[in-house]
Amino acid sequence: MQMQEALDRCEYAIKCQRTEIDRLRIELKRRDEELTQLLAWIDGDSDALVVLQRTYMDPRTSTSDSASGLVPRTMTVEPYFPGLKSLL
Repeated sequence: MQMQEALDRCEYAIKCQRTEIDRLRIELKRRDEELTQLLAWIDGDSDALVVLQRTYMDPRTSTSDSASGLVPRTMTVEPYFPGLKSLL
């Protein structure tokens, strides 16, 4: 019984590792494509507008990955005057 449990655990671990390896291969391929586009832009094969359009039109790019995720949200700032209330 202990031998079968050990084999089952090993099979499960191998399955999880294969799944993670597949996910990482997909991520690596996506990064390689981005690098290729960037190098093409640096070499002058495409301009910045084309690169940005590809980035925003790419369905694999989420809003958290895109430049719009880097834009800070607007903030409301109230001025700080510590002695003002005592004067009013």
